This record gives sequence, C-alpha cells and structure tokens, in this order.
Amino acid sequence: MRRFYYSIVTCSAAVGFIALICADILFKGRGFVLGDYAIQHLPWSYYYWKVLKEGGLPLWTSLIQTGFPLLAEGQVGALYPFRFVLFSFLPFKTAYAAEPLLHFFLGWFFSYLYLRALSLSRTASWLGGMLFIFGSAYAGCFTNTVSMRVVIWFPALLWVCTKALEAAQKKGWREVLLWMIPFSFAGYCQWTGGFIQYACYSQVMVLWYGLAVLIWLFLKGRLGWFPSVGLLFWLFAAVGTGILLAGPQLLPTLELAQFSPRLEHANLDFALVGSWLPTGFLSLFIPSISNLATPFLLYVGLVPLALALIGAFWSSSFVARFIFISLLICIAAALGRFNPLYVWVLERIGWYGFRMPAKWLVFAAFWLSALAAIGFDSIRFQLRDERVRRKMAALLLIVGFTSVAIAAVMRILALRGAWLRNIARWYLEHFILKNPYHRQAPAVYEQKVEYLLALLRDATSPASNRWLLISLGISLILILLGWFWKKGWLSHALVQILLIFAAGVDLYFFSFYGTGFKGNLASLPELDHPPAFFEELRSPDAGRLFVLLEGPENYEKSLLIPNQNMSFNIATVGAYSPLLVQSFTDYLGDLGGVDDSLGIKEGSPLAIERGLERLNALHATYLYSLTPLAKIDALKLTRQTGEHRLYHNLSALPRAFLVPAAHFFKKEKEALAYIGSSAFHPGREMILLGTPRTISPLSLVAE
Repeated sequence: MRRFYYSIVTCSAAVGFIALICADILFKGRGFVLGDYAIQHLPWSYYYWKVLKEGGLPLWTSLIQTGFPLLAEGQVGALYPFRFVLFSFLPFKTAYAAEPLLHFFLGWFFSYLYLRALSLSRTASWLGGMLFIFGSAYAGCFTNTVSMRVVIWFPALLWVCTKALEAAQKKGWREVLLWMIPFSFAGYCQWTGGFIQYACYSQVMVLWYGLAVLIWLFLKGRLGWFPSVGLLFWLFAAVGTGILLAGPQLLPTLELAQFSPRLEHANLDFALVGSWLPTGFLSLFIPSISNLATPFLLYVGLVPLALALIGAFWSSSFVARFIFISLLICIAAALGRFNPLYVWVLERIGWYGFRMPAKWLVFAAFWLSALAAIGFDSIRFQLRDERVRRKMAALLLIVGFTSVAIAAVMRILALRGAWLRNIARWYLEHFILKNPYHRQAPAVYEQKVEYLLALLRDATSPASNRWLLISLGISLILILLGWFWKKGWLSHALVQILLIFAAGVDLYFFSFYGTGFKGNLASLPELDHPPAFFEELRSPDAGRLFVLLEGPENYEKSLLIPNQNMSFNIATVGAYSPLLVQSFTDYLGDLGGVDDSLGIKEGSPLAIERGLERLNALHATYLYSLTPLAKIDALKLTRQTGEHRLYHNLSALPRAFLVPAAHFFKKEKEALAYIGSSAFHPGREMILLGTPRTISPLSLVAE
C-alpha cells in the first residue's frame, strides 16, 4: 500500500510539473502551429484527422504534387497507435493539443521506469525523467513533436531490456520471452512514429546497451554461455520483430525515398551537413550565447550538469560508467565533420542518407539526464562523509564560476571582433564554400558573419539579453548553494530539496527559450476555412493551383504556402516534404513552387512565361502570385486584393487527354531538357524514356 501511495505521489508531481510548463497548451488553447508546424505537421495532422473521421487511412492525397503517397511520408505517423487513437476519437484541436502532452508524460514515465530499474531512488528517477523531457532534447535542440513520438520510446526499450536481463539472471526464461512483447511494441511505435533517423539511432543505442550489459554479466559470471547466446538472439529477434510489425509503413517510405533527393544526391558532404560545432559545448553552461554559432544545444541545466559530473566521478558502478561512455560516444557522433573517426566510419559504411549528425545530441541529453540522476543519489548516500561532501560542494562552485567566466570571456571577444571574424572566414573557406549544397555567394555569408557578430555583442550584454541574466542568476544560485553546503550551513535534507528546486527553476525558464518549444506555440487556427481569396478553388472542378514563390519576403507574405492547402481541400502543384520525388522537382525546374526541406525552389514571372506549357500539363488551372503576370496572354486576372493576384490559366489541359505523338529519350536529363525548352507542347506529344517503338494507334516521332 505504501509503495502504491508513493507511486501516486510521484506521478502526480510529474503531471503537475508538466502542467506548469505546458500551461499555455492546457489552459490557453494554444498549440504547435508556427515554423515547420505551419507548413508540415499542422496541415498533415488535420488532413489525417479528416481522413480518419471519414473511415479511411491517409494512404494517398491528390492535393499536393499532382498526387502523393502520404502513407510513405513517415512524419504523418499514419500507423502510429497513440496518434491513431487520439485523432480517431477526439475533436481535432483536442487531439492535436493532447498529443504532445501525452508524450511528455510518457517520456518522463519511461525514463522513470528505466532509472528505477537501475535501483535509483524515486526522487532521482523523477528528476532524471524531467531533465530528459524538458532539457535540450525538446526545448532547444530543434526537435519537434514528430521526433518526440520516436525518442520517448528509447528509455522504454532500455527499461524492457533491463528487465529481461534481470529475469534471465533469475532463470525466468518464460518471463524473458514475455518481455519481447513490450519490446517489439515499443520498437514498432518508434518506427511508425515518423522519424526513421531517430528510430535507427535509438535502435543502435539499445543494441549497444544490451550487448554491453550482456558481456559484463557474462564476465562477472552471472550468466553462462548458453543463456548469453540465448539473450543475444532474443535482443536481435525483438528488434527485428518491431521492424517487421512496422513494415506496412516502412516499406512505402523506403520505396519513396529511392526517388527523393535524400538518396539520389546523398554523399559524404550531405551526411555531414548539420554537424555540431565544437563551440556548442558552451551550451552546457549558457545556451543563449552558444546558440549564435550553432542552433544545436546540449543543455539540461547548470545544477543537473554539476550532478552529472558528480555521478561520473563518484559513482563506481558499471551502469554509471557505461552511461558516461555512451554520453561521450553520442557527443563524438554529433560533432560529425569535426570528428575524423566519425567521418572514417561513415566512409567505411558507405551510407549517406542521414544528415545532421547533431541529432545524436538527443541521446546525449538522455544519458546526461540519467547521469545527473545517478549524481543526485550519490549525494544522498554520501552526504555524511565530510571529505566527499566538500569535494561535491566544490564541484558545484566550479560549474557556477565556469558559467560566469564563459560569459565574461565571450563578452570580451564580442567587443574585440577581429579575431572572431578571422575564424569565421576560415570556417567559411574550408567548410561552407567547398560544400556543394551552399546556395549563396561568399558576400552573403560575410554579411551573415557581421550580423552574427552584432548579435553576439547584444547576446553578451546583460542589459539586452534577459536569457544571459537568467543564466547568470542560476549560476549565482549554484555558487551560493555550493558555498553554503561546503561550509556545512545546510542540512542534508535541505541540500536535496534545494537541488531539486534549483533544477526545476532552471528547466522552467529554459522552456521559454528558443523556438523549439514555447516559441512555436500560438492559438490554433480554424483550418477548415481558407482565406476568402481562395474560396472558389475548393470546388472539385476547380483544377490545381500553382503558387509562385519568389523569395523569402514574398514567401512570408503569401496567403497560401505549400501543404497549407491540404487543410482547405485545395489541390496545388507544389508541396513541402523531404520525400518529394526528385524527377517532379526537376520537371518544375525554374518554376519553383516546392520545398524538399533542403531549401525553397524559387520561381519568377519570366520562368512562368517560358514554362507555362509545363504547368498546363499538370492541370494548373489557377496561378497565385504577388507579382503581376500581365505579359502572359493565357492568364486572366480573376481576383486581386492588394498585391495578391489570382489568375485563371485558360490554356491549362484537363487531367487526362489524348496526344497524337510521342518522343522517346534514352536519358532522363535529355527528356527534362526537352520539356524545359520552347519546343515542348504537352497537348501534342508525350515524353517517354526507353527505346523507340510503335505505339498503335498513335503516330510515333522517334528521337
């Protein structure tokens, strides 16, 4: 009964803290609707909800890219069980708001279970779970709710693996086999959650964990040869079962990926895009300064950082050492191009489909949180040792003073910008201009350097950067706490309470920082009602709309951007997805209108004038532009509000039509070149790849 009571209190405290940080979602009706959410996750979620309400599954949509296999776009999470249940039975706004709240709790709960399985106290496990869900993995490490659906199952897999290993030591083989069921389910949830890259990284880390613990148990004589081999097969079978269960979603994704720019143009440079700059280590202390050089943070709080160091130095258990080594491995992997060993491993493997090595920081944040929980228990059990207590208190002082010193040094560098300017130029020459994916002139990057230097001067000034003031305030709290503790002025119980309180305050303020969490919150819009400007396009007979995107300024002014149309049931030619078919993007060419998450493909009125035939073939009956298209006779202006213009394309072809001739090309590049020329007339000919052959009854023009 007492154990049940403690469990209720622990879960209630977790729910209360999550509610405190997520108060805007719970009590103000806000949700994740800005940034990438506006052009990806929000419209996809709404479309997903509508299809489920109609009794179907989002297998396909005709509203983007003249048809797109939505099931294959994993970020939709079509077969993810928790998402399916929420969006099947709840109103859209309730389901959309409840999904992240549920996963915040699940992320904490699974972390708590895992840390408890390591024999940590309830308080330490509670703290470790909170650090994980509200540390840099969600609040500042560019992660979104799609990634959250995947990452929260990582501690669940570790917990199940730990329990299975415990059962094996007790020779409970039936129990070991039963643990395969939750393991496979958690793996299935990861693969269908929507972010294959995170799922792969998670599965690799779980295999690493299981193998390391298995070898340690064997060397300690706790498991013999036969049980060890059996558990090895169990581990790989459980991972494989999760993959097989997720096959109906994974296989279409892998098939579509073969035709996307992610795999078609993937190489070593692509795989190293988004490497974590070494300056990112500063984010362990002051995220608001390091964020200027790299958007990828590793921050779980100053007090937890000190606790993690205590856990690393004072805990001699195998688990603590393993977690510390895993933390270093994840950080080393996140460095990407700045780590020669990581580059060497990539070259040996030969797989370049995953970019942004900095995504390993999510797992580094988890191991750092677990290490902080171990450090907290190390304090609990060694508080009465005077010598150890003084050393631990000194470590708190060191972390606090280091944070202040970093702020002071960065302020000095900001005021003397010549040195930083030279470093930026060296980095530009060696890592940006040599990268085939950079799309801007050197002068543009130099302007960005000057802009960043100006930002650094503001960021390092306490008068203009409230986040720096908060960091310095928390540093002061840590210094005072360490000093009073070292002097013996605080009781053992009060030290533990103050550590928990300081860590909670730190996380609360950090939740306001950046755009990863609260920065993307806003009131949920009425998605079923498009701007009145496009109301007539909702008709099934309206055809498709092409949106001319001419640059960041017009993109921000646009009344309709890629994917938003899905909420309004308006079919467009463009789309936004990392899995857009490369040949479709090549077909549009200089017309633009799409975003493959590697950058917006911009168009221009001149490109429309020259390439209107390509849009005609796509049944683009309307064009929306912020720039006049008066020179094109086939376009009739039907509506104008300010600079927003809607044109009716009188030359658009129907969805299906007959042509009298065909052109054959042996190579796709040759075909695309012909399609982009003035000689191409889609109403008169079809373009085919392969060897010329007679297609009766059509006449044949071979080339």
